[in-house]
Amino acid sequence: MKSEIIDILKTNKILGNEYVENIYFSYKKQENFILPNSIVALENYVSNCSLCELGKLKKNSLFAKGNIFSRFYIIGLNYNYTDDKKFELLKNMVENVIDVNINNTYITNILKCNAIKSNNNYNKEAELCVNYLEKQITIGAPEIIITIGDAFDHMIKSKDKVTDVSGKLFSYNGTDLIPLMDPEFIYKNPSYKEKMYQDLKKIKIRMDEK
Repeated sequence: MKSEIIDILKTNKILGNEYVENIYFSYKKQENFILPNSIVALENYVSNCSLCELGKLKKNSLFAKGNIFSRFYIIGLNYNYTDDKKFELLKNMVENVIDVNINNTYITNILKCNAIKSNNNYNKEAELCVNYLEKQITIGAPEIIITIGDAFDHMIKSKDKVTDVSGKLFSYNGTDLIPLMDPEFIYKNPSYKEKMYQDLKKIKIRMDEK
C-alpha cells in the first residue's frame, strides 16, 4: 500500500497537481492518465517519467522507432531494437517473410526505460507503462499490432504461453493483434523456426486482407 501511495503521488506531481483528494484503495489499477495528445510531447513526458524503479535505473529512454502513423506496429516488452544484432533479426523477419520494409513499421515497447532488473519481473512496471503505450496506439491508430515475446501477456492479460498462441488473431481495444515468439528465442531454439515462418505468413495474409 505504501508503494501504491507513492506511485499515486508521483503521478500527480508529474501531472502538475498540487492537491490530491482522499485516496481510497480498492486494489484496482489507477487508469486514465491525462497524457499529451502530441506524440512529440508524449515522448518528452515519458523521458522524464520516474513512476517506478526503472526510471531510476535507466541508461536512457527507448520510446519508439519509426513513423507513429504506420499501419503496422511491432511491440515488445523491453526489446532493445537499438542493438544491431537484435534489430537485424527483427528486420529479416519482417522484410523477408511479411514483405514489409522495416522503415514502414513503428517499433516500440511496453517498458520505456532501457534498464534491467535483477529479478527480471516487470509486472508492476508494465502496469504503469502500458498507459503510455495505449496513448501511442490511440494517436497512431495502427491496423495491425504484432507483439514480440512477453509483451502479449501484459497486453492481453493472458496466462497462455507465447509458443501456444503465436500466430493467432486477437483484438486489442478493437485493433487486430497477433503475437509472435521473440526472434532471439527462435535463434536459440531453431526447432521453432518452421512454426515462426508459418505464423509470419498468417500475418502477411491478414495484412493483404486489410
